[in-house]
Amino acid sequence: MVDVSTLPRIAPLEPPYEPAVEAMLEKWMPPGSAIEPLALFRTLAVHDGLMGRMRPLGAGILGHGRVEAREREIVIHRTCTLSAPLWSALADRYSEDQLELVIIVGWYRLLSGVINAVGIPREPWAARFPARERTARPAGWTV
Repeated sequence: MVDVSTLPRIAPLEPPYEPAVEAMLEKWMPPGSAIEPLALFRTLAVHDGLMGRMRPLGAGILGHGRVEAREREIVIHRTCTLSAPLWSALADRYSEDQLELVIIVGWYRLLSGVINAVGIPREPWAARFPARERTARPAGWTV
């Protein structure tokens, strides 16, 4: 019996891709990447027009941000609703131009909604953050 809870609700495109879709997928992946385009990207490619309009913002956030990757990922995972104490803690730590974190969170909240709604599985090769001992959090940080 198939466990439907593990199946994608919208199947990612599979090769061979139409030339325009292949060109778009290549733009979404790092140059010279030896891995198949991410399932997220292949699912977005079902609506190639929308995918093309999403890429510039995503590329700008991921490739040209001013916040370190680990900190960006932690903030993405920890912020859904932004309290005044949390904003204050962020403003104490980051310069105004680094408060792009709010945009980053919105972008990844959008993507997480898509990922959860259509059931995109984790990439089997993707690294996971190692387990870490819990440490004290700055005032205003919540889980």
